[in-house]
Amino acid sequence: MSLSIGGIYKLNKITRQSFETEAKHIGLGTNLAMKRFDSMVSHFHEALNKAVIDLELQGFVHAHNLKEKIRSRGGISYQ
Repeated sequence: MSLSIGGIYKLNKITRQSFETEAKHIGLGTNLAMKRFDSMVSHFHEALNKAVIDLELQGFVHAHNLKEKIRSRGGISYQ
């Protein structure tokens, strides 16, 4: 199952404008939506680094490689 944001399905193609478009489409206040988007973007790398540490503590030895794949393929690539 997939979900589009502003009509876009590929994570690495979703932009701030995509979120704003989707917020308007679903009737959500754009100011609220954009504050949430900006918060998610500003905490993305911190959350990803924490996830890697947590995975490594659980014995997942390739967590760093996974992080790099996420960074190279995932969204928020315009940062």
